[in-house]
Amino acid sequence: MEQIREWLAGYVLRVLDLHGSVGPKRNWASPREHERLAGVELARNRIEITARLGADVTVMHIPAQPGCEPLRRSLAELERRARLTPLPSPGRPGHCARA
Repeated sequence: MEQIREWLAGYVLRVLDLHGSVGPKRNWASPREHERLAGVELARNRIEITARLGADVTVMHIPAQPGCEPLRRSLAELERRARLTPLPSPGRPGHCARA
């Protein structure tokens, strides 16, 4: 992670957002609990990486019908985790002020 931050600083770049991912065995909206939990863990990891790179937005595309119960549980778990993840503060590199 430190190497990526050095490259960003060296090229005067900043991360604005990070796209999360989903896969056949790591799907945070899966009705199969072991796949859903693996997907939640993957999404948590992406939220933490986003914060460590100085961004404050993780984009997660909904891989199922909105309102499905596994999706609701995953979103509740991810919301709790996201609230515990410190975001960049004003003045830190990577901070994107909102109007």
